[in-house]
Amino acid sequence: MSVRVNQADFDDLNTTVAYRLERQTALVQKVKTIGGSAASNSITAYSGPPELYINSPNMNVTTIKEIVDLHGSVMAFGRGNAVEELTITLNGSSLTVIPVQEEIRLDPNQITRRAMEEEKTIFDGLIKLRPGVNELKIKCRDRNGQKSDRVIRITKKAKLGNIYAVVVGISNFANSEYNLDYAASDATKFYNFLRSKAGGQLPDNQIKLLSNFSATRANVIGSLNNLLGRSTREDTVEIYLATHGYIDFNGDFYYICYDTDIENVMATGFSDRELTDVLKKINAGKIIIYLDACHSGVSGLGERYAKRRDIGVYGDVNERINGLVGALSKISQTGVVTFSASSTEGYSLENQKWDGGVFTHCLINGLKGAANQNADEWVDINEIDNYLRKNIMVLTGGKQKPKMNNRLSGETPLSKVR
Repeated sequence: MSVRVNQADFDDLNTTVAYRLERQTALVQKVKTIGGSAASNSITAYSGPPELYINSPNMNVTTIKEIVDLHGSVMAFGRGNAVEELTITLNGSSLTVIPVQEEIRLDPNQITRRAMEEEKTIFDGLIKLRPGVNELKIKCRDRNGQKSDRVIRITKKAKLGNIYAVVVGISNFANSEYNLDYAASDATKFYNFLRSKAGGQLPDNQIKLLSNFSATRANVIGSLNNLLGRSTREDTVEIYLATHGYIDFNGDFYYICYDTDIENVMATGFSDRELTDVLKKINAGKIIIYLDACHSGVSGLGERYAKRRDIGVYGDVNERINGLVGALSKISQTGVVTFSASSTEGYSLENQKWDGGVFTHCLINGLKGAANQNADEWVDINEIDNYLRKNIMVLTGGKQKPKMNNRLSGETPLSKVR
């Protein structure tokens, strides 16, 4: 039997699937003739191992969905027999199987088990897939100790969804004492990467570059609200910030915009509270933030900062940056990951030999494919984190240590390299 299939996940995918029909052996009938009389029938009930049926998902199916339906049943045979035990594992981890009396859907990876009659048990629920091949194993045992098992493999194809991005980099400030050498050019490089095939080929209406004089406080807040606010649950939001980070006397943290005056930073700076407020309103399922905001040691701002505050400059700034994802995770169901150029110790270093900052230099190289450890088609969160930590430490002689804070799966794709 052949079936023509149009898979909903991929509009342009049509395929023909061949199925083999197998006769079930639930009942065995024996016929015998005695002499010349009419035949008499003798029926013997089947008492073999339980039959295990999986209605969904199908074997060797490919999907872009992270959560899929699991539905099936087990039939035990023989007088007084029943399903005694049912276990389900996904990728080697046991799923919770909960006996229920009526049909109900629980959280993903919580599977219900319901007896329809003495011999038949239905199992139902949702399973959460990881990228790549997922192996689902279902085992059952009846009262007679007879066992059956089935293995289903489901491939989750990675998908970035629509990407909306705001890229900010400031080298030349209204107050030239704050100027940096490469922040604006680094932002332009990252912007160009996002416009490339590996970065998602973002069209003009899905990406905004704010560089130097265009990166005013009003423009930064407006772009974050207006552009990223278009995203839906299936989409990804990316934010790149290359500028100074600054903490005022009250302990409040600010990103320095083109027109920021640190003498009046509350009115002219972009605070981490304002960034958090913006991100709380975003519907995207994934928020990815790249922060290169501890340049204070390489400009006149560093001297002014140190004179005014009897604390470690970069330690405080990096600690606040690295705490952003923790704050966001408490107020949002959205998955968030932040990549910070430095951990609690160290500046964000720039140098002509990298033609910019070492963080962006390594970030773009890694996303283009250098971080692709398993040689598949994607660079994921774990791969870029490992690549950044190793390469930035080597290139800076241990002076700069990047930091990742993550509330997303480590296998979440960040760039497509094949």
